[in-house]
Amino acid sequence: MIYRLFAFPDSTATGPLQGLPDNYQCVMLREGVDSVITGPGVIVVASPEELETAVVLRRQYPPSRS
Repeated sequence: MIYRLFAFPDSTATGPLQGLPDNYQCVMLREGVDSVITGPGVIVVASPEELETAVVLRRQYPPSRS
């Protein structure tokens, strides 16, 4: 099973995510329309600011169901 993790490229959380097994797919989020989240997954945040941005992204671009 593939587990999708979404994170911000400049986050301190991205380093540890790179060491996960191959069945974890890490997708980097960017601000704006390029951050559309598709399918199921978990947004990984490392700061209150990232959490706030993640909540805004989730509201603007709800996950699409495939």
